[in-house]
Amino acid sequence: MKNAINFILIASLILFVGCKKPGCTDEAAENFKPVAKKDDGTCIYPPADKRITYLGDYVMVDSLFAGPDFVEVRKYTLNVKIDEGVPESPEILLSNIWGQTIVVKAELTGNVFNIPNQEYEDNRFVTGKGQFIGTKISFTTESAGGTSKAVGYR
Repeated sequence: MKNAINFILIASLILFVGCKKPGCTDEAAENFKPVAKKDDGTCIYPPADKRITYLGDYVMVDSLFAGPDFVEVRKYTLNVKIDEGVPESPEILLSNIWGQTIVVKAELTGNVFNIPNQEYEDNRFVTGKGQFIGTKISFTTESAGGTSKAVGYR
């Protein structure tokens, strides 16, 4: 009888200790183990998302042309961010371009950027190019509405 009680106690102890499976118990970790009951300090966390970097707000002066004819000058604040999600071909995001709630993506190489042909509104497309020089940004865009030549400073 004493052996049976000892066996039950030992089996219970093994089951109790065995239920505390080691592993990563933090759901935010890359190696989270739902069956783990005891955190063993092996959790691996993804790096903080630092792909999008705010470059700055630029006060812009934009001259708009329809063909060769000057149309108007617009002044606005352009918000510029860089997305380095793919390091070999980072993109910049130009927000509030032309003083409108539009975001245009551009491919960045060094201090020069190219705005590939892209739709910015229903059936309205834009393309262009530009560059950064110190705290200055300048770019030219082409769309069905005409040509835009903009210069701005941070």
